[in-house]
Amino acid sequence: MKGSFTSPDDMNDPFTTSPRRRTNMRPGDSAAGHPLAGASLPGPGAGCLGLDPVWRTPLIRGVGPLEGMSLIMEAMARKKPRARQRSRRVFTPEFKAQIVGLVHRGERTVPEVVRDFELTDSVVRKWITQAERDAGVRSDGLTSEEKAELAALRKENTRLREDVEILKRATAFFAKETR
Repeated sequence: MKGSFTSPDDMNDPFTTSPRRRTNMRPGDSAAGHPLAGASLPGPGAGCLGLDPVWRTPLIRGVGPLEGMSLIMEAMARKKPRARQRSRRVFTPEFKAQIVGLVHRGERTVPEVVRDFELTDSVVRKWITQAERDAGVRSDGLTSEEKAELAALRKENTRLREDVEILKRATAFFAKETR
């Protein structure tokens, strides 16, 4: 039946022109440059009264509907499929010390350690830098002991702030009761 929807599939037809359908077209936009413009298209109302079908492609500011789609498709083609993310591994201080010792003694280079122990280059270099700070060779950051002390102080600071907040609420509560 022309002019009305005959099945739910017609609602999903991208060429259906109906006032009930949401459109991404702005007033004055035209689909004249599209390869299918003016073609006989399925769906109620398509092509009648010389109206172009409503194109439902995302609009990007300053870019027509077709150019916007090509930009999106190009970006999607450039994306590499994500490898399954490895769960976060935790290493013991003894293991870290062994790895750092291998590199410092010259038994292995960083790339060899990375390859042999399936580690990342950045984590091995970070361990080496931290070991040098702990030994006093470098002074550009905090030692492990200083980091541990700082973490403990921050934890205590958080607990004390919570205590102060509880005491403020208790004071306000008892002040209301005495009035």
